[in-house]
Amino acid sequence: MERDKTAWQPIETAPQDRRVMVWKEATGIYISEFEDGEWPMHGWGRRGGVWYPRPTHWMPLPEPPR
Repeated sequence: MERDKTAWQPIETAPQDRRVMVWKEATGIYISEFEDGEWPMHGWGRRGGVWYPRPTHWMPLPEPPR
């Protein structure tokens, strides 16, 4: 059976060579790229900085509008 590529997948299956949408209950959805063993979140709300929330799921970015 083929996976639904538009459904949330376990973070362990995420590609580590491109940006993807990631999700964690505490943070919600954010876009990240795998870096040094983590999925960093740049800024959180109105706070600057880099956060490392350890997301649990990922999904490919949607196709751009045509």
